[in-house]
Parts: sequence; structure tokens; C-alpha cells
Amino acid sequence: MTYDLPLYVVFLLSCGTTIALLAALRALARVRGLAKADLDWEQVAELTGDVGTCKRQIQKLNNRLNGMEGSSKANAELNELLAQLPPQVAPQQTHNGG
Repeated sequence: MTYDLPLYVVFLLSCGTTIALLAALRALARVRGLAKADLDWEQVAELTGDVGTCKRQIQKLNNRLNGMEGSSKANAELNELLAQLPPQVAPQQTHNGG
């Protein structure tokens, strides 16, 4: 019994296998690089914490900058809309004999 696979299936399977092999080799190279770095786990944990702290500070700064930028644009748009409104006349109150 023979199975005739279409050519594109064979091509996709071979590409997938090649990508998996390259990913495994890259992971192995990274592990070897960490092993050669002579870092202990405490140093790695401290560095990870420092990176997290820096990320949070950058996010806060970006949020502040975006907030300042957004509020000035919103104020300018609001002022433009208010300038386009016609002046309102206050309605006069009538007193009914009640």
C-alpha cells in the first residue's frame, strides 16, 4: 500500500522540520551562552527585577506624556466646538397668576 502525498505537503513538512531544528539549535546556543556567563541564579533574578522596574518606569512616563498630549488636543477641540456654537439667549420666565 503506497501513499501519494501532494508535493506541497512534503514541502510544508520539510520546512516545519527545518524550522524546529533551527529553533532547537538556537535554544541550545543560548543555554551554552548563559552557562559561560558565570552568573548565579541570584544575579539573574536581580537583573530580571531591574528590567521589570525599568519597563514599568518607561510605561509610566509614556502614559504621562500621552496624557499630556491627549488633554491639550482635547482642550483645543473643545474650544473649537464651543466657538462654533451660536450664542444662547436666556429664556424669559413668565409668571402665571397661580
